[in-house]
Amino acid sequence: APIANEHQILRRFGEMLSDQVSRIEAYSWLSAEREQYIYYRTDPCWTGYGAYCSYRSAIRRLGFPSIGYDQFSVMHCRSDYYGRLAQDVHYYEVQPDLVDMYTLRDQPQNETVTALRAEGAVPLPSYYLTEYADTEPEKIFAAAHEPVLRIETDNQSSKDLLLLSDAFGYSMIPFLTRHYRSVTAVNLPLAKEQGANPVPAGSYSQILLLCGADTLMSPDGLAALLPQSENDT
Repeated sequence: APIANEHQILRRFGEMLSDQVSRIEAYSWLSAEREQYIYYRTDPCWTGYGAYCSYRSAIRRLGFPSIGYDQFSVMHCRSDYYGRLAQDVHYYEVQPDLVDMYTLRDQPQNETVTALRAEGAVPLPSYYLTEYADTEPEKIFAAAHEPVLRIETDNQSSKDLLLLSDAFGYSMIPFLTRHYRSVTAVNLPLAKEQGANPVPAGSYSQILLLCGADTLMSPDGLAALLPQSENDT
């Protein structure tokens, strides 16, 4: 049986949160941009621009001014990408998607990217793994491969962020790293699949939970923590 409808899940989960936990409302930003290319046509996730629209709302609630879109350079990694929806139903009679990489135009930032694996820390060359561009463009994001990833920057910020996310976090991370000394990103579905510790030891200034409805509403996801009522079935 289904857990509940999505709106009720999100509303009730929000009501259970402590007063010390802030809910970030990104719907108005996304709604205002609904005529723009904010969601992939062939994949159930937002595009890089969709992630940017949500970033603007999230980062302000986290206490930082957002960076203007015109300050980023956008490189189209692929312009013929067919995502999970197209692949699952084998339907390709639709315009393919763009897969983009975002970098600051005039203020490049030094970053050290490390995969925190069971066998130890493994350095990665970059967050963007361009060797996948020709074969599996959805995997150009290091967070798509690693249950736990840590990105350390030369940013003068004194804050460290713990990001608990799924595929929606992949394209958000390059924006978030512009504001933190470090970002530790946990891919919740992949961490569960591989049996990784979902919350690595560390001292975090802020924690951001960013998940799609599928992750929240899975039988063993966060929604499963909510008590069921007859109205939800």
